[in-house]
Amino acid sequence: MITDLRDLNLERIAVINDDPDEAQSLGISIKTYGSSSVLFTSGFDNVDSFVNMIREKASGVLCDHRLSVRTDAKFSGAEAVAKCFGLKIPAILVSEFIDLDMYTTIRLFRRKVPVVIHRDNVTKQSIVEGFVNCLKEINNICPSYRKPRRAFVQIHRLTEDSGIKIVEAFVPQWNPLKAVRFPSSLLGDFESDDLKSDTLFIANVNIGARSADELFFDNFELAPEPDDDNGLA
Repeated sequence: MITDLRDLNLERIAVINDDPDEAQSLGISIKTYGSSSVLFTSGFDNVDSFVNMIREKASGVLCDHRLSVRTDAKFSGAEAVAKCFGLKIPAILVSEFIDLDMYTTIRLFRRKVPVVIHRDNVTKQSIVEGFVNCLKEINNICPSYRKPRRAFVQIHRLTEDSGIKIVEAFVPQWNPLKAVRFPSSLLGDFESDDLKSDTLFIANVNIGARSADELFFDNFELAPEPDDDNGLA
């Protein structure tokens, strides 16, 4: 039975936060969860170099999202966590701004951010379970709510949030009556200021998501025109 971080062989956790006091507090918590910690409160210049350094010094990561409040960080915590995932480093994103950032700067990388925990939900249980889920997904064991499937995405409109271009859309196979939002840059080559309402795409979407916060999107392509032969009419 897994009860603390020692059971996962996570001997040292990198705590990444631009607030030294907050980093220290989380580092103390990590110790009570069964691991040691190493704190990083600056040096957020290049995400690839930074994550490669982390890989040499820690076996897991607990990362704040907004790293540029007290530093001139060139990347967000979500991007750092996604890079860690690509290198098979279990990493959890923690933030008190999840409700504000989920549909913009977090969703941009949500496909490779398996676990997001609100700061006020950080407990031994949530962190241990979070790392368990990270390790499973790194080893290609995904819960149903994280499995991507090809799904229709119907555009509603383009808008803007905090200077980021946002798409409002519907995913009928997830919930046809609930609009969702994501950065327009996820559309890739299809990103355009002239994107029309009701444009229909097909994309990888985790349609088993338990809430809109868990949704991710990637690999967009235009849906074929409906006709009697392809079953879309």
